[in-house]
This record gives sequence, structure tokens and C-alpha cells, in this order.
Amino acid sequence: MLLIAGNEFSAFVRSKDFIISVLFAPAILGISVVIQKAAHDHVDTTERKFASLREMVRWVFTK
Repeated sequence: MLLIAGNEFSAFVRSKDFIISVLFAPAILGISVVIQKAAHDHVDTTERKFASLREMVRWVFTK
């Protein structure tokens, strides 16, 4: 059973899909870290208005 599992694993390791995934996984991780570092200092300070649904429902039904 271990012989079959070993053969399957070695065939998978030699496949093109495995090689591509091994190369792209660290690249995607590195890109995400760079994006997070670049966006870390960006702070949105614009004033935003919002409405509370609870207060709006109370206002509508008390009239």
C-alpha cells in the first residue's frame, strides 16, 4: 500500500500542475504582502453619513 502511495506521490510531484502550483503559491503570497504593506499607510478620512435603520423605523411608525 505504501508502495502505491509512493508511486502516486512521485507521479504527482513530476506533473506540470504541481510545479506550477509550487511556483505560484509563494508568488501570490508575496504579492499579497506587498499590497498590504503599500496600503497600510493609506487612511480614509472622508466624512461619511449613515442612517440608523432602527431610528428610521421608529420615526415612521410613531407618526
